[in-house]
Amino acid sequence: MNNRQTAPVLDLRVNLLRDPEQRVPGTPTVKAPFLVTIQQSEGIGETPTMNASCMAVADRSSSMDQAGKWPAVQSALTDALRTLSAGEFGIIAFNSQPTELGSARAGDRRAVERLVKAVQSTAPCNGTNLDRAMAHALPWLRQRQGARSLLILSDGQTENEPECRKLADEFAANEIVAHFLATDDVNLELAKYITDRTNGRLEYLNRLTAQELSTFLAQQLHDTQNVVAQNVRVGIRCSGGVGLVAAARAYPDVIHFPPANPFMAAIGNLIRGDALRLYAEVVAPMPDQDARLHAADIDLLYDVPQLGRRDERVSAPLLMTCVAGASPQPSSDVLHFMHLVKAEEELARAAQEQDPARAIELLQSAQRRTRLAGDTRKTQVVDSLIQSVRTTRTITDGVRKTATTLGRRTKIVT
Repeated sequence: MNNRQTAPVLDLRVNLLRDPEQRVPGTPTVKAPFLVTIQQSEGIGETPTMNASCMAVADRSSSMDQAGKWPAVQSALTDALRTLSAGEFGIIAFNSQPTELGSARAGDRRAVERLVKAVQSTAPCNGTNLDRAMAHALPWLRQRQGARSLLILSDGQTENEPECRKLADEFAANEIVAHFLATDDVNLELAKYITDRTNGRLEYLNRLTAQELSTFLAQQLHDTQNVVAQNVRVGIRCSGGVGLVAAARAYPDVIHFPPANPFMAAIGNLIRGDALRLYAEVVAPMPDQDARLHAADIDLLYDVPQLGRRDERVSAPLLMTCVAGASPQPSSDVLHFMHLVKAEEELARAAQEQDPARAIELLQSAQRRTRLAGDTRKTQVVDSLIQSVRTTRTITDGVRKTATTLGRRTKIVT
């Protein structure tokens, strides 16, 4: 593995919550939470990033002509264009029909200013057909090489939702990531489907501002411009008698997957200097005596197109040690992400709750977990949700949508 051309570009690390596990005689099974961490390998030189192309599809329906939303979008798109440092950025403004405003490459000042002028001369009107905008963006992105992303900005429910879901499947099949910034009346179930299917990011804002929009666009542009490895997949092959009971991408967004044996899930692109993490739980038979169990094998598959490498594979065993009388300390890294995944589950349940008292209980539990995970920002936002439900004695639509998306976002790298 010393050959620079054949050494793995990515490293795979598997950490159990507890090692060793306490063996309890008479207990039939033991649950083993663990974390799979994927990062760039060390010692093989710097892997180049890929070519980058982004297409923003911005809602300019009549409802965007309220509360300063469209001027905020215009300001954020202008800022993104004028600070574009790499790759190509295109913009589609859509209402009942999509209008491609154009595209510009980093460093092409004339193209940038032409596109800025087109953005600033566009005004809101008519209805909302996101499917048509997605269908218009797909061939543009298909024609580009390297890392590609779709950035959706919308404030309302769209017509033809089934077609949007079909298109999300096509984006996923073409390894194009879709990110969604939602506000007001957007159907979050649809937004979740689009982003989960393509391993994108979903954020909901109660109030759209140019600053928050600029932050969202800058983050997604940065990520697309810094992809090192594409189409990262994690597989889990459980040994006989061992069952996978939970699996979720735990970073950068919490996305749950149905457990299966064998299990395989696409968890996205790896960004330079970052990591991808999958949290999972297996249940294994408790041994009758102290033993080291081979519970499962973890497989990592990924593509590095810029080096001409596809379906690269790295594997590692999941080994459990069960010892009577052990008092193991839990891994802080695994515990951190376990709390974030469980908090996301509780926030999602709170968002569906009809009883305000029960919603507060779930929010309080999620708040404790985010505090234990050290996520101060999430803890503060959950506290504001609790206070809102207590004050109004209702679970408003804004509370539901904030809770739904807040639990998914994990921005802390440990």
